[in-house]
Amino acid sequence: MKKIIYGIVIVAIALSGIYYYITRPVSAPSIPQTEVAAEMASSYPTYTIGTGSVAEFSIGEELRGKPFMVVGVADMLSGTITLSENPTLERVLSIGEIKVNARTFKTDSTQRDGAIARAILKSENPEYEFIVFTPTEGAEIAVTPDGSFSDSLSGTLTIARISKPAIFKITGTASADSLAGIAETTITRSDFGLTIPNIPFVANVDETIAIKVTIVAPAK
Repeated sequence: MKKIIYGIVIVAIALSGIYYYITRPVSAPSIPQTEVAAEMASSYPTYTIGTGSVAEFSIGEELRGKPFMVVGVADMLSGTITLSENPTLERVLSIGEIKVNARTFKTDSTQRDGAIARAILKSENPEYEFIVFTPTEGAEIAVTPDGSFSDSLSGTLTIARISKPAIFKITGTASADSLAGIAETTITRSDFGLTIPNIPFVANVDETIAIKVTIVAPAK
């Protein structure tokens, strides 16, 4: 009988040990959860387009009988860009809608600025105030291991409430702290209904307009 009791005790102890081993609390992760979150945040930041970013257009004309290149610069831009991994584990940039406040365009002449705002872009009208680029849904830009990128991005460009397809050539670099890049394309004036007012000393304005956007975007 003693042997039977002894055996039962041994089995009970063994079962208790197994039960404790299975049900005891799980060990803490080797990296605290706060550190994991911080690591992911630094690896996959979201960049906010802001101060230092500018949109620039340039177009040729004859001014008082001589060739002249008109350059206008706007310094009020908004938008976000996100760095992440796609299913192939390649780092990519996803670019959201980018807006440029057309009222902030400045050239070499305040008179020219007034003509652009009132007669060409019509940006004094609240409905025409913003130039908007909306990337094609799902479009991504690959980022190399060293953080550089160079690719084309297609989407829809809206100027003065007229929307047309556009493709920007984009180059730059992205890090955990910030993104810097340049986006360039050309558009045709007539596609967006951008007519030049009849001014005596201005003639032969080019039909094509070069657009360059310099992006400076710190990470959130």
